[in-house]
Amino acid sequence: VGFFCLISSINAVFIRKPLTTLHSPKSDLISSLRGHGGSRVPTHPPQSLPKNLNQINPDNSGMVITISAALSSLLQGYDTGVVGGALLYIIPEFQLSQKPLTQGLVVTMSTIGAVLGTIMASNWADSIGRRGTMRLSSVIFVAASLLLVWSPVVQVLVFARLLMGIAIGASSSVVPVYIAECAESSRRGALATIPQLFVSSGIMLALTLSFLFTMKEATSSWRIMMGVSLIPALIQASCAFFLLPESPIWLLRHRNNESALRALKRLRGVSGDVVSSSVQSEFHSMQLAHESDQKKETNQSNGWAALLEPEIRGMLFVCIFLQIFQQLSGINAVVYYTPHTLKLAGVPRLFRRFGIPQNSAAILASALAYAPKIPTLLVAMRLMDSLGRRALLQLFIPCMAVCLFSLAGVFSHLNGQQPVSLDSSGGSPPSWIPPTIALAGLSLYGVFFSLSLGPIPNIISSELFPARCRSAAMTCSLASQYIFNTLVGFAFPILVQQFGSEVVFGGFGVMCVCAFIFVQKFVHETSGSELN
Repeated sequence: VGFFCLISSINAVFIRKPLTTLHSPKSDLISSLRGHGGSRVPTHPPQSLPKNLNQINPDNSGMVITISAALSSLLQGYDTGVVGGALLYIIPEFQLSQKPLTQGLVVTMSTIGAVLGTIMASNWADSIGRRGTMRLSSVIFVAASLLLVWSPVVQVLVFARLLMGIAIGASSSVVPVYIAECAESSRRGALATIPQLFVSSGIMLALTLSFLFTMKEATSSWRIMMGVSLIPALIQASCAFFLLPESPIWLLRHRNNESALRALKRLRGVSGDVVSSSVQSEFHSMQLAHESDQKKETNQSNGWAALLEPEIRGMLFVCIFLQIFQQLSGINAVVYYTPHTLKLAGVPRLFRRFGIPQNSAAILASALAYAPKIPTLLVAMRLMDSLGRRALLQLFIPCMAVCLFSLAGVFSHLNGQQPVSLDSSGGSPPSWIPPTIALAGLSLYGVFFSLSLGPIPNIISSELFPARCRSAAMTCSLASQYIFNTLVGFAFPILVQQFGSEVVFGGFGVMCVCAFIFVQKFVHETSGSELN
């Protein structure tokens, strides 16, 4: 219910609102603060937009792209967040307490599958189309969800997690490209933030269900927890097969001009045989860009080979390192191990008076820490096109570093100390202060991540490259994200055991400082630029 309310609120706030608000003097003033990252490319004036774009039309640009992005990303977030709680029931049912390798496979197999999915999605997106790839991934989502519910033996469970990962990798690779190719430049940043919004919503849903099931000890709870993914998987399949148009740019590249114009009309909410002047103008610009690309392609490579060209190689370098810094900032280590981290910081003691068990209290605290990310991403959708991608990175990466250093300070203070009462007095501060700082630090870290390194690496990766190698470049960018996601997830508990939580979180803070320096030197602004 909350998920569909969220879709409705996004539609009401960001899609049905007249687009003339995007061309206010305030946004022009803000755009002057974006630094050396380049000036805004002029967009169409408000009067040139089709009048019926702002009508309540389920086929308009914002709604179509929202639905296409939201459901697969919701499944990705839910899969990320649910495995920790489900593992509490999977281990005893399949007798895995003495099989740490099998436990690790259950947790990480979806990430391994995601790497495979991103690699396969490059060829799928270029051969069967962006929409065709989303259709194929939705079928895999449904099959994986059914297998997860059934899973009579642990081998089937591991295979189902692999399938789920392949679907996640394929969809997360093609959806940003689809959004970038279908959205208007004036709203591309806002719409491209929606996948991250629904990843966070999926994780929040998973944490909520995990808390409820830890309060009720049911032996088959993990099947219900993982089976919930079947509902959005079926809805996503319905949207992919019956609602979404193909990308006009992909159709143009395959010499299907008539279908490309029909798809663009549908995306802009124009029905019938009449073509508005703005749609005709936009389509003409797409044709000119496509013809220009074709002339270049006589002397240039396509697909994977194009990534070796010096200019494209430089852009790929920027995108890959943004994805690497996203993971080295510790986000997925924090997501995977938030309950454990908060237990170490003593946060469950804050809930002792409510009679909540320690494990449930840790999951509840994780949900409370994660909840602010969702409204923050709604704010990010506003700022992405007004303030700009580069400015958001410059503003909020240092804030992430401060939060991580504060967490390191909490763990350094708690290291070697015995728990004391909440109203302790004397030489040391009351024991409620360190866990409160830890909870606030994790929560604010998630907020600042949502405004910077959360959505922006994928947005920039989908914008920088020409159509002839966009899918291959997006695959490389996302593959680096999933590889470092796996490495950080595996290394985090080992590093914490070896060096202590204070050193690990301090190291994540240092990585944020390095990311800020990298943005200052290498990242340029893409907000407002025409995709081609």
